[in-house]
This record gives sequence, structure tokens and C-alpha cells, in this order.
Amino acid sequence: MIVTGREDKWSFLTTTWLTEHGIEYDELHMRGAKDYRPDTAVKADIARAIAKQYKVVVAVDDRDDIIAVWQRAGIATMRVSWGGELGKVERLSGFIKTMGMKFIERRSASN
Repeated sequence: MIVTGREDKWSFLTTTWLTEHGIEYDELHMRGAKDYRPDTAVKADIARAIAKQYKVVVAVDDRDDIIAVWQRAGIATMRVSWGGELGKVERLSGFIKTMGMKFIERRSASN
């Protein structure tokens, strides 16, 4: 799952770029049309919407203000550097699966 602050009018270019760079994902969440709020507000709303359907285990971002958004939502975070290196998991409340991390799991009807 990918969450971006880009306006949804750029979805074709964004999905094309992701495909060209071999980045696989199941869902892409983008800023709505003409939504000029700060990224932190947009991503906080997206986090709430995602939480209705998924239990997010960890979020990866490069910005401190967005890392804080995920952490306030109770989501563990990993910081990525400008060079693409992943840092340690912060506030891990989820779990690590074999063959890498399971970042989200779909909520069951009982959750």
C-alpha cells in the first residue's frame, strides 16, 4: 500500500513511475482533488480511512512530520534516508513476518 500527498490528478503519472521502477503495491492512496491542506492533515485523514479496513503494522517515510502522523495513529514507523536506507522500526506494536515485513493486514469483521 502506498500513501502519497500527491493530488489524485497525478495518479496516472504516479502509477506509471511506480510500474517503471518495479514497485509493487496493492493500493494507492492520494490527496483528493483541490485538497490544499498540509500533508500532515491529508495523511492523518488517509490513516484513519485505512485503519477502518486494515491493521497497519508499520509505515515508512522520510519526513519527521509525517512519521509523527503515523505514530500518533498508533502505527510503528521506519525512517528512510535520502539514500534509500531503512532505519530501525520505531514503536513497533505489530509483528514481523518471514521473508520481510508484513506492513498491513486486512481487518476481519470482528475487529
